[in-house]
Amino acid sequence: MNNFKNLNQEKISQFEKNQAPLVERKIKSNLNFFQFLGNLIELFLPKQAQIYGKMLEEDKKYTNVGGSSTDKLVQQSKYPS
Repeated sequence: MNNFKNLNQEKISQFEKNQAPLVERKIKSNLNFFQFLGNLIELFLPKQAQIYGKMLEEDKKYTNVGGSSTDKLVQQSKYPS
């Protein structure tokens, strides 16, 4: 029974020497990726949505009153009269 415990301890020490740094690097790599993805979702996407919303809002503010001519763009009032 003691030989199995020694064999287990030997396997653990071999793993700690050889494989543990590799596993640690892979875990850190995955964490960095998920951190990047979280930052992207948290910071970039809401700003993009705001920009697109403002672009669409600006599009609706101006109407072409005179037909096909683009000279006569008039800004609409925010509140209907």
